[in-house]
Amino acid sequence: MSSLITAKTSSLIIGGGSGFFGKQLIKHLLIPNKLSFPVPFTPEIENLKQITIVSRNVQFIKEQLEKELPNVNRWDRKDSIQVLIKDWKSLNNNPHDKPNNNKNNNENCFLFNHQIATEKDLEKDDNDTNGLVSAINLSGVSISQQNWTEKFKRDIYSSRIETTKQLMSYLNSFDKKANVFIGTSAVGYYPSCSEPNPQTPIFTEYNCNQQANNPFGELCGTLEKVITEEINNNIKKRVIMRPGVIMGKGGGVLSKLIVPYVGVSLPIKFGTGSQPFPIIHIADLANLYIHALFKNSTCQPLDTTTISTTATATATANNTINNTPVVIYNGVCPDLITFQQLSVKLNERTNWIILPLFPISFVLTQMLMGKERALLLCEGQYVMPTRSLEEGFNFVFPSLSNIVGDVTTV
Repeated sequence: MSSLITAKTSSLIIGGGSGFFGKQLIKHLLIPNKLSFPVPFTPEIENLKQITIVSRNVQFIKEQLEKELPNVNRWDRKDSIQVLIKDWKSLNNNPHDKPNNNKNNNENCFLFNHQIATEKDLEKDDNDTNGLVSAINLSGVSISQQNWTEKFKRDIYSSRIETTKQLMSYLNSFDKKANVFIGTSAVGYYPSCSEPNPQTPIFTEYNCNQQANNPFGELCGTLEKVITEEINNNIKKRVIMRPGVIMGKGGGVLSKLIVPYVGVSLPIKFGTGSQPFPIIHIADLANLYIHALFKNSTCQPLDTTTISTTATATATANNTINNTPVVIYNGVCPDLITFQQLSVKLNERTNWIILPLFPISFVLTQMLMGKERALLLCEGQYVMPTRSLEEGFNFVFPSLSNIVGDVTTV
């Protein structure tokens, strides 16, 4: 682990970095000193020379990102960093393909056509301990966008599993320069409930080695098994991120709970309303990925004494696979809340008149949205970000009130 202390990541590859959360993460990396809140590990971020975004449609994503990301003239270090957009298919070829900016094809290109060096030139400038490559995979079809048909379920799995394997293999191809891989799972790994009671467990990264016996637990368990067991011996550290529900302006769950253009929240209570609903502000989650990338985390034994273990774990909170450290972070705020508490708070913040919550039962939700999405809305878990708190991570928005107050501010 000592190499992780002194080595510097100069190149970061982000799979699926063009989505709602991915764009936020890229902002933190490009303009950390211009945001209204602190970004951790800013000196380490300043060592980055290239960010590579991997996408299925290079030119389309380039155009979309250029509409929403800060122009190159606003970047903190425009003379020392570039953003390359690659096609997933190109990862199977030479890792150092020459990019171009031809708008009529799907070949590699640079964001804002801003290029300071070729990848080969970047390699020449870096020595073995000061030019490492890391990767973050954010790829995955949204599990809430439609009913889970057999075809859609295959898409959900392949968009996560295959991209994880492909990105890990690509990172591994950098040999001794391969550094950290962060894979994205979810709090759906943990068993859920619809009505918590005094015996309902509060899950941390250390006290649950049994995936939930439901479609989300199966999905997360399968993905985490790939992250922990895929043989890529050059990768120095593997991280599993388990985000909760992401709260942010202009997207995510908030776009479904607030009427567009009007700004009025829908006073809805799915299921009992008492189901736990772990959330996190999008800015805190972006900071947490950066923390996980640069933090020199150590491995500790998994404590399984507080949770029943009737099934075999697919991943461990702290383990070493093939001499590679594996670390898990819960991407949630340190505030235990329920869906009803979130709905009430949104109601108070956005509606001129406090409206009574309209209940939608599990049965009705299932009829309208299908079994899987009904489970997603009507059940949940109490989850705490114990590891990040132990490591001194500072949440900018640590509570429900902080989060709702920010995301509903015009």
